[in-house]
Amino acid sequence: MRLLYLCLIFGGVFLYLQNTQSFYFYYIEQLQLFLFTKQYAIDTFSQIGGGSVYLARFWGQFFVYPTAGALITSLLFTACVGITQQILKFVMSRISYVLSTLPAIALLVVQLDKSYLPEGTWSYLLMLFVFWGYLQIGDYRVRMLCGLGFQTILYWVAGPIAFLFACVAFLYELLMNWRTGLLFLIMPFCQLGIGFWSVYAERIGEWRFAFLPDGYYDPLAHSSEVYYAWYMFPVCLILARILKDKEILGKKRRDIWLLFSLKFFVVIGLIWFPLRGKANRLVFEQDYYLRTEAWDKIISNYPLTNTNLQQLNILNLALAKQGRLTEDFLKYPQQEEKGLLTSWDNTMENAITLSDIYYHIGDIASAQKFAFEGLLSSHSGGNPRLLQRLIQTNLIGGAYAVAEKYIQILEHTLYYKKWALQYRSLLSYEAIQRDAVLGSKQKALIKEDRYIGFPYLLQILEQLAINNPDNSLPIQYLTVSYMLSQNLHGFQRLLNLYYHTPVWPSLSIREQEAVVALYQQQPDKWLDNGVSFKVESSFHKFDTDMKRFHNQMNVKEIMEKNYEGTYWYYLLFNKE
Repeated sequence: MRLLYLCLIFGGVFLYLQNTQSFYFYYIEQLQLFLFTKQYAIDTFSQIGGGSVYLARFWGQFFVYPTAGALITSLLFTACVGITQQILKFVMSRISYVLSTLPAIALLVVQLDKSYLPEGTWSYLLMLFVFWGYLQIGDYRVRMLCGLGFQTILYWVAGPIAFLFACVAFLYELLMNWRTGLLFLIMPFCQLGIGFWSVYAERIGEWRFAFLPDGYYDPLAHSSEVYYAWYMFPVCLILARILKDKEILGKKRRDIWLLFSLKFFVVIGLIWFPLRGKANRLVFEQDYYLRTEAWDKIISNYPLTNTNLQQLNILNLALAKQGRLTEDFLKYPQQEEKGLLTSWDNTMENAITLSDIYYHIGDIASAQKFAFEGLLSSHSGGNPRLLQRLIQTNLIGGAYAVAEKYIQILEHTLYYKKWALQYRSLLSYEAIQRDAVLGSKQKALIKEDRYIGFPYLLQILEQLAINNPDNSLPIQYLTVSYMLSQNLHGFQRLLNLYYHTPVWPSLSIREQEAVVALYQQQPDKWLDNGVSFKVESSFHKFDTDMKRFHNQMNVKEIMEKNYEGTYWYYLLFNKE
């Protein structure tokens, strides 16, 4: 029955993770770096908690493969349930399916948080395994001495989880025999001393990282959910002790209890967990599609509400890559120019997005800057995706020695080694010129001895558009930026300079509407500036309706019904 239950737990967690959180694992994989080098192993194991870090990053590198993330994580959580069952049997003679699964559920809750460090789960599993081994020792005096040694080793290998081990060991001894149990108070006190020493010796930055689960969370963030599993395990021990004398007798009664337990966890899985994972799912999906340049997927899966600036930036890039930005940008709730490119918020995730956007636009200097800033902000040993971007941008900029250093790093990885070897063949100016992608971006940086070196984005976009008319992104971003800021004078300057040239060969419907707004009092200029008969007719209808309803209180709602997606509606009803 126990084996059947564990199989059901594994199957349920795997199906849930694979069907609802597959993009989460692709996202997490890029936030850490594992190298197959002796020095990497030495550096990792020499830090407090390095053992769990090494395990987490080793297995985390496989998350790049489909189903691998869900499979590994499901095995990990099932192992937690199985070992917890064995531990609770020392307190109560039978297996409590509900109690043994609660700590794993608490772990799964925080596991879906992108700021949570995966080594926290591996540390928890190591703690359970060590505690189970601790309980095998019969004599309490030997058990105390071994416990002191176990918690010291565990602290070095797995970090602050050792303090939970010391506290739980003391709690267990009190529950089983309070007289001898009081002697085990030495364990948490010794662990406090070890922790404070590590902070004083500057092996750990803050005391909370020495004793609390904050050590397994982004140092710049905080979440109460990371504490749930730490609370749950001692609570389960206490409940197991309370229920010890209230055994459920009879095989049939036990089978009924098992079915109840399964029903309880199915309800949680079907209702609560999908609702929890939904909030971050768009972030993970968008990031994966951005990484793989699946522009149509970004557009088709984008919701019209509850999005932030970073998600809107990614959408606008996808529209631009499809040649649809100037046509379709008003179909989505824009936020002026910030919707195209927001400011960096000092996070690695935002740096990744900005680096990708600037790279596709052709602003290589900015793409390199944000890739480097993101790499410095990494808290899991590096970021292979940003290293790839640094290789590309340094190759384009001609810094071949710097690019080679980054290539050497990726050559020691499992998944990115082949990619790095391919880019090693591009370590020369001639090789870059022959490459279709990098060569075109390099040529766009200079035109007639004029380098891209302007301090303002609009100037950079304009020069990039001139240098490489084959890349339509700069002119799309430039015209939409002027339109969103309602700067029709800037739009007019672009129109006079570049319309009917390779830089700007034709106008979209929205751009034609901007021309009509610009020359509203000079309709004779509409045709010469690309306004079609269809757009002209639409404007006459819009103008007629505005004159008809402009005195009504609900004029915005009336016009929104038929003209919400037009640039004229945006000009009139999106005033700050």
